Amino acid sequence: MNAKEITPKANARMNRIKKVIKLVRFLVSSAVILLVVFGLAFFADLAGFSIFQTGVKVSFSPLLTYTAPFSIPAIVLILALLRGGLFLVGVLVLFWLLDLFEAGDFFTAQSVRHIKLLSALVIVDWIFTKILDAMARTGIDLTFSQLVLGLLIFLIAWIMDEGRKIQEEQELTV
Repeated sequence: MNAKEITPKANARMNRIKKVIKLVRFLVSSAVILLVVFGLAFFADLAGFSIFQTGVKVSFSPLLTYTAPFSIPAIVLILALLRGGLFLVGVLVLFWLLDLFEAGDFFTAQSVRHIKLLSALVIVDWIFTKILDAMARTGIDLTFSQLVLGLLIFLIAWIMDEGRKIQEEQELTV
């Protein structure tokens, strides 16, 4: 049997992986569409075109929420847009990672880079959230769950990278 051939058992597993990837892509794409729709409604309300009769209530962090009419400081709006941009970059990187997984490239240097980038995006988003909380002037929500999640994702990427290196060394051993 050729080492490059895919066994029926492995093929069934890859089919399951591909189905789950399609589901994840659908859910993430739906979240992006909702972000865009509600973002447009927010900016329309900000510009004076009221879409919702009760106005829009927007939360930029757990402690920082504004309601219509908006009096949002420019720095808060910029940080909120940066958080939205981080989300969209994260979605793009996630889709690249899912493309690799769909192709069967699980433990490659490129997939490890994508996972590390996702980790960095989670940590930077945590930092932006804490800055926005501080701007609320009601205190800072001292939760570290998002920071721990980012560090955990980085740890998983590091372990995957070390495993990949061990596998490459074993393949070169005669």
